[in-house]
Amino acid sequence: MSIIKSQVDRLFADAAPLRGQMCDNPVTGGYWLPGDDPISSQKRMAHRALLAREWIAVYGPHDAPPLPLSDAELDDLKYTDPFSHILSCFGYSLRAHNWDFNRHPNFEDFARGCMASEHAPDFVKKDEVLCKRYPPRPLHGLGSALCWQSDH
Repeated sequence: MSIIKSQVDRLFADAAPLRGQMCDNPVTGGYWLPGDDPISSQKRMAHRALLAREWIAVYGPHDAPPLPLSDAELDDLKYTDPFSHILSCFGYSLRAHNWDFNRHPNFEDFARGCMASEHAPDFVKKDEVLCKRYPPRPLHGLGSALCWQSDH
């Protein structure tokens, strides 16, 4: 974890935020205002996002690209192909849960839930390769935007 912390510290140092000037989080792409928004919370979110990316690299599908973290990365991937669409939705869903992969369904359960969801686009649900790889199985809490909602 110290490697990720060092990487986050370096990325934020390279971004050189100025007080009173709107800045982008160099990892998540989120906006923040130095002086008004604590940099510690921005760094913590960046750390969690990079840790989630590493977790997916180890425990997720072996052929997946790196987990997208920013809106731009998530949007770019969403309509590339059916598999990437699910990965993008998974990224949005994880982000909505502060990148907490310990509480969020794993990728396989999430993908199977997407395949079973009435809200998934047809180009995803009708993809034969994905249907075989991730046989549809409803996922409790998967909402209309294909974002998982935990029971609090």
